[in-house]
Amino acid sequence: MTLEEIGREYLERSKILLERIEKLKEEAKKLCPEKRRKLHNRIRSLAESAYYCKLEAEKLIDYYKRND
Repeated sequence: MTLEEIGREYLERSKILLERIEKLKEEAKKLCPEKRRKLHNRIRSLAESAYYCKLEAEKLIDYYKRND
């Protein structure tokens, strides 16, 4: 498996996390304030993971281009 392929997997994981976040945001609207707060904490954690997956994906996908 190449670095680019691994990077594309990271990118796909980031997209999956972002889709999950959108679903959780919709669910949060239906919850009481305490449960909503806890869910928003989870959403923030997932958003951070999605962000770092995307950063790593970009680094890996472009690795050989930067080192030519």
